[in-house]
Amino acid sequence: MNSQPFNILFVCARNSVRSIMAEAILNQVSMGRFHAGSAGFAETGRIDPMTEEQLRRSRLDVSYLRSKNWREFAGAGAQPLDFVITFDPFIAESIPAWPGEPVVVFWSIDDPAKVEASEEDRRRAFSLCFQLLNRRISLFASLPLERLEPGELKRHLEDIGSQPQNT
Repeated sequence: MNSQPFNILFVCARNSVRSIMAEAILNQVSMGRFHAGSAGFAETGRIDPMTEEQLRRSRLDVSYLRSKNWREFAGAGAQPLDFVITFDPFIAESIPAWPGEPVVVFWSIDDPAKVEASEEDRRRAFSLCFQLLNRRISLFASLPLERLEPGELKRHLEDIGSQPQNT
């Protein structure tokens, strides 16, 4: 794990909310230490408008973001990955081996796009998702990655991913 920047992929079901937010957050806070991407298992081909709204409100660049399929990151010639973080538990078991033998972990984060409520409640759900991702990604980015063994890294990432969602 000595190559810089570290390549990380965030994967969720549709690549329209959580993984897109995570990609934007990490690329913003990483100061070149990470190169983050995102993908979906069954991508929608579009970013949820409330995701874009939340990212803009948080002053994050959305110009480069797009909904992508996981195959872009797993096929021949794909960049080796150092980390893969999934937001849906079935994904880790459903996708074949990633290039580079990355540390793969699951972070439980509710999908705000599934909230069926008023527009105000949906915005609140998107904001809470963003805050949780921001907190977890900040913890991840502060780890001494170069000094940790893969098993230790996995445990740290699992601990970060098990933080309560409603704090």
